Amino acid sequence: MKTQTNKPKIRFKTDYKKNTDRALIFTLVIVIFIFQGWKSYDTPVNKTPPVKVIIETHDLQPIIQQKDLPRPSRPAIPVESEDPDFPPNETIDDTRIDLGNIPQPPEFKETVETKTEYIFIAYEQPPVPVGGYLAIQKVLKYPKTARKAQVEGTVRLWVCIDESGQVVEVKVLKSLGNTGCDEAAVAAVKSVKWQPALQRDKPVKVWISIPVKFMLK
Repeated sequence: MKTQTNKPKIRFKTDYKKNTDRALIFTLVIVIFIFQGWKSYDTPVNKTPPVKVIIETHDLQPIIQQKDLPRPSRPAIPVESEDPDFPPNETIDDTRIDLGNIPQPPEFKETVETKTEYIFIAYEQPPVPVGGYLAIQKVLKYPKTARKAQVEGTVRLWVCIDESGQVVEVKVLKSLGNTGCDEAAVAAVKSVKWQPALQRDKPVKVWISIPVKFMLK
């Protein structure tokens, strides 16, 4: 004969519900515990030390207004001395100027330089050296003293060129001193041939500014 064993019956529906409720309650307990522990944990805060403010006070000296200076005393009246050794009084010569006896200035004598007139004449074509301004640099002779002293610069000349292309007069507007460059620049400008300035296709006499450069190679 078969023996019957008493096995517990598994009730899936009721046991599943109970197990689910127990797991949910356990989870809630853990979550509450975690939140409570998180609140009790204080994070360290870096606090800056308090700044000490020191206020210093100084006593100001009162401003004293200066009184007006006393007026100088009147000069004493000279009194004749009774001392026999005191030198006698001296008379000062009259220092007044007689405007009627002023000598006349010397007569003005007109020199060659005062006769020069810088009259501007309009022109359509300026005067140019034959071969261009490079022709002046080609005939320019560098002074030995200036070359030894390594003098460089520009001499600016004021040149008068007449209707035939001749250099009539030369003035130095900008000099390089006593180096011989001024004389060399004047000689170079006079040694080249010039084409006169033209006004309405007619040659005219004009003044023109010419730069002459001195450069060591």
